[in-house]
Amino acid sequence: MKSGRMDGPVSNRHVLSLSRTVLDLVYPVLCPGCGNMVRTWARSPICPECWSLIRVLPSWVCHCCGVPMPALKDDPHHLAEEMADLFLCSSCRDIRPWYCLARSAAIYNRTSPVRAAILALKHGRNISCLKPLLALLLEQFPRQMPRIENELVIPVPLHWGRFLGRGFNQSAYLAGMFARSLGLEFRTDVLIRHRNTPPQSGDASARMKNIAGAFKVRKIMRIRERPILLIDDVMTTGSTLNECALILREKGSGPVRVFTVARVTF
Repeated sequence: MKSGRMDGPVSNRHVLSLSRTVLDLVYPVLCPGCGNMVRTWARSPICPECWSLIRVLPSWVCHCCGVPMPALKDDPHHLAEEMADLFLCSSCRDIRPWYCLARSAAIYNRTSPVRAAILALKHGRNISCLKPLLALLLEQFPRQMPRIENELVIPVPLHWGRFLGRGFNQSAYLAGMFARSLGLEFRTDVLIRHRNTPPQSGDASARMKNIAGAFKVRKIMRIRERPILLIDDVMTTGSTLNECALILREKGSGPVRVFTVARVTF
């Protein structure tokens, strides 16, 4: 005689589906890009529609700082990718940065879902945004940069006062998860921000003056001749990252590379 009771696996699936529905109703997750509700069990708090709108950086970028160079896009001979290492932007030609290479996973602008996710993480403490931003870093890193043996991953640090106010450093979270995913060493105790600067604003010159002397290195032997990979959320003019690279190189590190989630394009 057959029992009317459903078998365990089917029952469990129904319970799980009901639980997810209840969670969606009681604790709705809103996409930071468009504000629409995303199911709590989805892979990302960014909805699929917004995720599809993310623009990654093109191949035709400055060989040093990674800023897109639109003029190369219209090259009739399609030499942009083959000769990318021969091209530098005007800023890098005038003053070469202390980092040897900087790249970013996506473009940062007012309509970008990446911008919305970073702001939701940074100011709204929406920790669920870490997952899609990390996925973007891991997806684009092999395309943007070659792997280097013995590279040490370091996040751009926050001043302790700002850290206490915010409660966390989003760049450190991302850098730590990124390093663990790739099996790289990660440290937050060698580069510190000992001067609390006002939020960066103005042109590149004003930003450079604002950030000058804000960082220092501890435990110098940990970086001696080590290649460094600096991780940050957003690169604007690159002043902060350049200042970090400067102090690291002055204290004896190996080449410094930069990788950020997003890049402001002017």
